[in-house]
Amino acid sequence: MGICKTRLRDSLIGLLLIGLVLAIWEVVVRIGWISPLALPRPTGVILSIAELALTAEFWRNWGRTLGVWIAAFATGTGAGLALGFAAGVSARAWRILLPLLGYLRAIPPIALFPVALVAIGPGGLSIGVVAGLASALYVFPGTAEAARESAARYRELALILSASKPAFLRHFVAPGAAVQALASSRVSATVAFAVCIAGEMLIGGRTGVGAAVLDLSERYRLEEAYAYILAMGLVGLMIDLVFARITRLQIVESAAMWGPEES
Repeated sequence: MGICKTRLRDSLIGLLLIGLVLAIWEVVVRIGWISPLALPRPTGVILSIAELALTAEFWRNWGRTLGVWIAAFATGTGAGLALGFAAGVSARAWRILLPLLGYLRAIPPIALFPVALVAIGPGGLSIGVVAGLASALYVFPGTAEAARESAARYRELALILSASKPAFLRHFVAPGAAVQALASSRVSATVAFAVCIAGEMLIGGRTGVGAAVLDLSERYRLEEAYAYILAMGLVGLMIDLVFARITRLQIVESAAMWGPEES
């Protein structure tokens, strides 16, 4: 119970910090340190969120963005998990995949948008391909390292128990790699979300949340543009909290399975 209270208190402090930032933002604009023509007051932005939430276009934009994000994240993370697990349990796969994926990880995803634009064309498919690749590249290394560590830790035990290779992978390696895989997926989820929004600004073809921010900014409707931006932060926070919760549950489950000496 004490741990739950501590986590709740820390979460409330985090929310209060967000409120503090908004309050400072409001004050510096009201006293004239920053012109409202450059940075609208958060009170006006929050009112714009309420007004936009009553429009169909607002929800259509979010539907487009989240649809592309879900598809890209699921596909990219699945590929990253599979490749990471394969590299973790096979020295040959590790040697083959690590240089290529390490090379690709050094390239910012945003730099791939022009390539996707030429190869595929504007729209959600190009954005999804780049976001999916970013997800895979973020999930791969953590999953591979966790699988390698689990395989090395339990290989002798599996030999003593005469476990077959499929049983060894399923019962020993996979559970050990699951927690790290989830932690990596938590990062890749937020990365894919950010990449999708950036892609909508660059090659989205005037669809989605990113395109809406760009369009509203060009028409100098800054309160509405910032309303979308604040909503992005809230959605990103919810994504992160959901994955943090799933990761904690997986840690508890792993600790119960293997006992305190392995957790």
